[in-house]
Amino acid sequence: MPIQDPDMAWGEIRRAAQHLLPDCRFRRHLLWRYSLVWDKPKPR
Repeated sequence: MPIQDPDMAWGEIRRAAQHLLPDCRFRRHLLWRYSLVWDKPKPR
């Protein structure tokens, strides 16, 4: 499977995710993969 060198470091990805989706959860997985989980705020 061909792979490409990453454009961003883990810290940069985490900061960008927190900026775009406040309170998201960032998890690292095997083989340089990651997931972001974000719950939509409930309307008031």
